[in-house]
Amino acid sequence: MRITSLLAAKSEPVYGQVMEHIRRLIASGAWPPGMKIPRNIVLAEQIGTSTFSIQTALEHLTREGLFIRKQGLGTYVKGTEVCLSSVGLYCGDDFSSSPETQFTQLLCRDLRRKWVNAGIATRFWPDDRIPSEQTSMPASLERAIRRREIQALVVPLLNGDDLEWLKELRIPLAMLTSSKGVPFRVAPDWKQMSLVALERLHAQGCRSVGLITNQGTTTDPDPLSDVPDFFNGFLDASRKFGLETRKEWMRTKEDHQSYFEEFGYRECKAILALKERPDGLVVFSDMVARGVVTALLATRVSISGDLKLVLHRNDHIPYVCPVPASYLTTTIGDVGSSLIEMIWAQVRREAAREKLIPFSITDNGVV
Repeated sequence: MRITSLLAAKSEPVYGQVMEHIRRLIASGAWPPGMKIPRNIVLAEQIGTSTFSIQTALEHLTREGLFIRKQGLGTYVKGTEVCLSSVGLYCGDDFSSSPETQFTQLLCRDLRRKWVNAGIATRFWPDDRIPSEQTSMPASLERAIRRREIQALVVPLLNGDDLEWLKELRIPLAMLTSSKGVPFRVAPDWKQMSLVALERLHAQGCRSVGLITNQGTTTDPDPLSDVPDFFNGFLDASRKFGLETRKEWMRTKEDHQSYFEEFGYRECKAILALKERPDGLVVFSDMVARGVVTALLATRVSISGDLKLVLHRNDHIPYVCPVPASYLTTTIGDVGSSLIEMIWAQVRREAAREKLIPFSITDNGVV
């Protein structure tokens, strides 16, 4: 099967597409356990890509444990004890109508596409129960697991705090969650985010920094969440780069009444109204950043002279920012791939360690 026609149509790196294609060959049984795979040059011709993309894909897949390389003999498909034919996607909320969960919507689409491309079906469970009722598994999900209608579960969104029923699952599991101490966790790398954000502000000449975020509260953080890691990482990075910060410059969302965008607008105006304000500002998340940009335009602050900005954004969820800023970018594809790789590690009976997703930083190009 040649996939040349697909390569130009997708934004994912070519080697990533090759990895999906090879996973599909293994999952379908076209490449059975113990089979010696063709040489790279032959695979490149069959698939319709370069030997470099083949080599890169095979290196990743070998590290995942899908292949065994025998010195002087070649590369062989490694067998797995668990066969995946269908994977469940559980979300602790019905997010279909909320603009603030667009990231989760796109992540679910990415996960379903990746699983389908690997020849594996997906079933979706949005949990519309209130959080206090999510302490038990939905009956339909429990039935599907018992009947082996799904053999693994990916959790892109959690709403409740009680995760005991998830912890007790006996199938491969991967969760995108801020709750610490849970198995098979994928989460943002908050320490790395603060380091790259404040390094950029320091390089731009900032001497002080503020923060506007919807990521929990500093006054009464949940000890079981990674919210303290978020704020501690920010404070550690500010000390590392010698940037002053003050309590009145640290704005967190402590109410549940306002939307993230409204919160960003309100808190940015509050900081700008202070007699003394920081010359650098970090904003998380992207929905909060939209409100901050609106507030800056409304107050006509000189961004290049008075205030330097680092704003979060998710790739594939653009927003208009007509002022100079640096972007902290979260890549949906990286999050999806990390969740999938965690499932495959458990299928191979390997220890599935926590996976932290890094952020990249770029300037938006506005002068």
